[in-house]
Amino acid sequence: MAKQHLYADLDLRFQPQPATKDVSMSYDEQAVIRSIKNLLLTKPFERLFQPTIGSQIDALLFEPITQLTGSLLQDEIIRTINNFEPRASIAS
Repeated sequence: MAKQHLYADLDLRFQPQPATKDVSMSYDEQAVIRSIKNLLLTKPFERLFQPTIGSQIDALLFEPITQLTGSLLQDEIIRTINNFEPRASIAS
């Protein structure tokens, strides 16, 4: 019996699956992790017809490391996950 997956996404590396030669899939935790990574690396207005999707962490990457910068990075990551990835939750 095939394993039931809770979440499934296309693997954006687009490597063919060896057995079927079809595009590989990401499942469950790996699918959510890759989705969050893509959201954090996407800038607002980069996706056509979806200008609000993405984060602004790139604006903070080369700022001096201070408590304020760390707090702003944390807030932006939490905001992005809460707004765009309903499959994930933030643990305190």
